[in-house]
Amino acid sequence: MALRRDGSVFHCTGIPPTHPVAPTLAGVTAARDEPLEAAAAWVRAELARRAAPTLP
Repeated sequence: MALRRDGSVFHCTGIPPTHPVAPTLAGVTAARDEPLEAAAAWVRAELARRAAPTLP
């Protein structure tokens, strides 16, 4: 088990999401992965934002 300097557990703790998205009952019954869809939408928006020309 890996520990931080303060003694807290580091291993298997993960990274808390910045924009948490929970699956809904409608999404589950439709066999959709809403957290994955939200992450993909964020990546597309971030790529579009970075590709946009910057004004001087």
